Amino acid sequence: MPPPAFSDSAFNSSANRIKAIPVSGSTSQADNARLGLRLFFVYSLFYLGFVIVCAFFPSWSGWELVPGLNLAIVWGFALIGLAFLLALVYGVACKAERVGLEESKEQAPR
Repeated sequence: MPPPAFSDSAFNSSANRIKAIPVSGSTSQADNARLGLRLFFVYSLFYLGFVIVCAFFPSWSGWELVPGLNLAIVWGFALIGLAFLLALVYGVACKAERVGLEESKEQAPR
């Protein structure tokens, strides 16, 4: 059985378009984007340090910080942990905006 044919009008109808939800208050998508870029910059600096140490000072990677674990291993796990932590910070910050938006919708007069 052939797949159903779709017309261009089905995809371009006004019912299928995604509409932006206006955000009231001090937070917005631009604020979220700025926060995301700042968190990305923090992570990038930490990662750049890791790459520089591994590329230009490989002997430092062998330093044993914890018995049985060298600097490269500890720093690698720290990178993973930092990524989860920054994602959590970003998620909480964006959720606060959604909660504020939902509360403002409930209080809006009808």
